[in-house]
Amino acid sequence: AMVKGGFFMHCSGTNDGDIGAVAAVSTYLRRRGLKAGLVSFDAHGDYNSYATSPSRNLHGMHNAVATLRWMQREGYLAYIGSRDIKNPERKIDPENMLLVGGRAFDPLEEILLKIDRVNVLPMAGIEYAKRQGRLAETFAERYHHATQGVDAVIVSIDFDVLDPDIEEVKPGRLAVTMQEPNGLQTKDLKLMLETIGKGPKPVIALLGSELNSGTGHDPQEKSFDVAVDIVEDFL
Repeated sequence: AMVKGGFFMHCSGTNDGDIGAVAAVSTYLRRRGLKAGLVSFDAHGDYNSYATSPSRNLHGMHNAVATLRWMQREGYLAYIGSRDIKNPERKIDPENMLLVGGRAFDPLEEILLKIDRVNVLPMAGIEYAKRQGRLAETFAERYHHATQGVDAVIVSIDFDVLDPDIEEVKPGRLAVTMQEPNGLQTKDLKLMLETIGKGPKPVIALLGSELNSGTGHDPQEKSFDVAVDIVEDFL
């Protein structure tokens, strides 16, 4: 699809699927002399290394894999898409990564984010911007800063970035595995995606993850309608 001038879409039940997707898209661009940036909407940072992760679950490491921070412990996953496994390529430079909507960071993970100077717009910052009536402007500023020097943008949406009690899924709750309270409202996510769509950088890939009907949170499966609506609105 990318070769024909389109873009790549990927949906997975867990967000460690982003490891291969980000690697594939970034490698595609690099082989054409182009550079990718990443905007990740997620309730979690997913920036642990193997050494810092409390659970050692890949779900909490995939962003760190993209920047090679994960290589605090060597593993083949850090090498995906690299031509030379002895000299692996970063798929995303930390300064070109923007994490949005986070509200459940591990303590050592927060330190890694600061060390690597990853751009972060946490939920607290979003709520402050909303109270000031400046959400669109605040996001646009962070987005512009994070995408300087890139040629195309990968957008990743882990749907646990949404508040589990959004109005659209009641009387159920959002069908995600790891529910985190006090998250984004659907309209706020759409507003930020709209800002990306209106920006000068083309979006080359849209990744979605973490919806899970097996949780039992949403018997009427309204969560999937919400996800489809968000994606269709963005496209």
